[in-house]
Amino acid sequence: MSRWYILYLAKVCMVSLGVNVVAEQECRPDVASSVGKYFMFGLIGVNSPSNNIVYILITTTTDATAKVRIASPFNNLHQEFTVANYTSRTISYTHIQTESGKQFKGIEIYADVNISVAVFLGYNQNTEGFLVLPVTALSTRYVAASYHPSGYYSEILVTGVESNTDVEINYTSNGKAKTEHIQLNQFETYQLLVTYDLSGALITSDKPVAVFSGSTSSQIPVGIGIVNYIVEQMIPQKFWSNRFIVPPIYPHNFFIVKIFVDYDNTEVHFYNSTHHFGSFLDRGSNQEILFGSEPKVILSTKPISVIQYCADNENMYGNPFMSTVQGISQYENMYKFVTESYSGVKSTVAITLKRNDMSGLSLGGKNISSWNAIIIPVARPMEEYVTIFVNVSYNSLYRLQHTGGIPFGATLYGLLSTSYSYGYPLQLAFSNADENYGG
Repeated sequence: MSRWYILYLAKVCMVSLGVNVVAEQECRPDVASSVGKYFMFGLIGVNSPSNNIVYILITTTTDATAKVRIASPFNNLHQEFTVANYTSRTISYTHIQTESGKQFKGIEIYADVNISVAVFLGYNQNTEGFLVLPVTALSTRYVAASYHPSGYYSEILVTGVESNTDVEINYTSNGKAKTEHIQLNQFETYQLLVTYDLSGALITSDKPVAVFSGSTSSQIPVGIGIVNYIVEQMIPQKFWSNRFIVPPIYPHNFFIVKIFVDYDNTEVHFYNSTHHFGSFLDRGSNQEILFGSEPKVILSTKPISVIQYCADNENMYGNPFMSTVQGISQYENMYKFVTESYSGVKSTVAITLKRNDMSGLSLGGKNISSWNAIIIPVARPMEEYVTIFVNVSYNSLYRLQHTGGIPFGATLYGLLSTSYSYGYPLQLAFSNADENYGG
């Protein structure tokens, strides 16, 4: 165990060497965010991994300079450096886990001040990105989101944060229930690979773990368009939400969402300007829906997870990617982020907030009035909101904030060519949804 990691645990979780005096609440808080000081993650498999460039995008959330370390002690990775505002570091493709089963491919990032971390993988149809959650935002119950693989694998990867962690993965294979029992140590990863959609698989553990899921290559919708690698880090079930505004993937005319449920008798309603329909879903079920070019309002009686997929059913830039949709309760009032440096092409930020609060938005120090933005209204019953789309340059640092401190949603995506794209939420704020539903 590294000296920095011991210091981190001593400070954040009050662990004295050899004696664990931590109250469970302190290491598994009821309020968290995607910003933190200690991160542990893994990289699910891609096709032709030797061609991939793996970028670690790090931004400081304040003006303080951060001392940062990236390490994977079983894979000859150790980098120490300082970060003033942002950095983009690369690591070897050998850290991508292509095999099923166990490996010691966990990667840790430690900083002495709060940072935000995203991972971007760049190589043609293996291009994708995801927001990394700190250890303080991890927990012990997850539901996986993926998609039907096109000739390859749907994947789940679990990364051990603490030694002697017991993990159970429950999933369905050809209509039959299956269970995997695994014990993981710190830095140890377990990857499940199957030739069908693993969406809805339940991952539970007796200690917090990090969970990643996706597909080595999928056509979205099934059988249409170009195949692409998709990946996202899963949000713990206890941090789910129940009010969502899903922005379209402008200028695409279609997108897909999957809804995941972990409570019986969950009532879900969907709204746009012309339609309103509802569903009753029980624990373990999920629903996939194709939507058009306007924002979609999704309201539920109990917490759900919503994942958005870029549909490749049009002859235009941008092919499949998957992205976690922020619940309204997960909005922040400031996002500091760096854009990818692989493509040389502009990306897009999709912003969601109330129309009357638009004047307080600032991007790169410029008020919204000076942006060349596309604004699309949101339908009832959230008609007070709008979605805003603004292009941002590649390999650049941005500060997106509301001068009045009002929270708003922000997702970054790039329709980089006809054969690759990416997307992920810029940050996430969390509170424990289980408190009201007995989870």
